[in-house]
Formats: sequence, C-alpha cells, structure tokens
Amino acid sequence: MVSDAVVSAMSASFRLCICLSGTDGTLPALQHELISFCAMNDSQRVDVAEPSSGTYLGLISLNQEVTTIARQSGIPQGLAELLKIRASQMNGCIHSLQVHTAESTQSGEDRDRLAVLPVWRRSSLFSPLERAALALTEAITALPGQDVPPAIIREARTVLTHDQFVAVSWIAVMINSWNRLSMISGRPVS
Repeated sequence: MVSDAVVSAMSASFRLCICLSGTDGTLPALQHELISFCAMNDSQRVDVAEPSSGTYLGLISLNQEVTTIARQSGIPQGLAELLKIRASQMNGCIHSLQVHTAESTQSGEDRDRLAVLPVWRRSSLFSPLERAALALTEAITALPGQDVPPAIIREARTVLTHDQFVAVSWIAVMINSWNRLSMISGRPVS
C-alpha cells in the first residue's frame, strides 16, 4: 500500500510538472524522474548534504561569495531570486521553489511576474536585463549533454556587463547545486 506521504509527494510532483510544461505544451523528461524520486522511500536516500561536513560548509561559503559578487556587479536581489526560482522550476526542486518564491514575494516581487515566469519569453513583464539573465540561467540549468548556445551567450553579453554575466552564471551554478543536493538527500538544504 502506498503511504499518504508518497501520494502527497506524487500529487505535488504532477502539479509541478504541469507548471514545468514546455512552451509547446509538452512535459519535460524530468517528469518521470521526479515522480520516481518522490516515490522513493527514505531508507533508500543518502543524505549527501550533511551540514557538519567540510564540503557542505565550503558550499555555504561559496554561496556567500556568489551573493557578494552578484551584489557588487549590480544584479538586483529580486533578479537573483527570480533566477533561483526559474532554475528550481526546471529542476523540480520543491523546497527551493517554496523558499525562493516566499523570499521573492516578501521583498515585493509582483505575483503576476512570478505566475508567468515559466513562460517569461512570451511575456512583456521582464526587462532586457532580466530576459538576458533568465535565458543564460535556463541554458546553464539545461546544460547536461549540450553547451550553452552561442546565441544566448551573445545576447547576454550585449545586455549584461562582464561582471553581471559572471554573477548570473554563478547564481545558476549555485542554485543548481543546492537543488540537486536537496533532491538527492530528500530534505531541504540551505
């Protein structure tokens, strides 16, 4: 018999997959992996994000450095949160979606923009800076098996300064790391 927790997790993953559907209406391949992962029982998971480990502490330190780099480069905190939300949507990381959506709304982000974030390309609600940063973040998040497309790099370089390009890249790398650690460990990490 399937436990209520598993049913709840699978239901949440189906809702999340609907939110993650592509602009052509298809569901991403991640859907099947996410559903299988949510059905995994806790005894099968390995907590690779042990908070007292040197590796984990090093990742926290790196995350703080990325936050500093982003601030110094002129990437607004609100944009950094949007990038984290978008990567977390693509990765299917429920915890990160909850955390960064809450932080974003608390800092004044417009709910309409959050609602259309999965389809930002079809919306006029995002500035050229935000669009370039979102495109770069998506390309970095979808990286396995492909390079970041040269057209995305060219477009980002025309809008973002060198320092902003570096900061956005590191924001994407960091949130992807946190997403993966949380998902493999089966618990929130921060």
